[in-house]
Amino acid sequence: VTLNWIPPATPNGVITKYIANVNNEPKAIQVTAPPFNLSVDGDTSYNISIQACTTNRLGETECGPLSAPVSFRTPIGAPGAPAIPMKESATADGSSIVLKLTAPAHPNGPIHQYVVVYHPENST
Repeated sequence: VTLNWIPPATPNGVITKYIANVNNEPKAIQVTAPPFNLSVDGDTSYNISIQACTTNRLGETECGPLSAPVSFRTPIGAPGAPAIPMKESATADGSSIVLKLTAPAHPNGPIHQYVVVYHPENST
């Protein structure tokens, strides 16, 4: 998502950084002017406010008030890769195996199915 904003009309000094408040978590933005690209997850609600900061004569950072929040929900996206499946059990003759699958760290929406692809060892 590209964040774009209008810098303060009266910055009270040189703006040294901006802070994006994303779902009540401050994230320092390493730009001194808009725009900024923010990485987001799929199927997630966001509330974002922007805050401008300057540095006073003592070298201390002083930030102005937060902007009004902007709220949006991202669309469902492709899931991240799941973790490597773990073998829970297997038959003695190797004809059957039970695997434990773990959901991806970033599902980006509901997971409806997994596709397991296998290849016999030493196959060409």
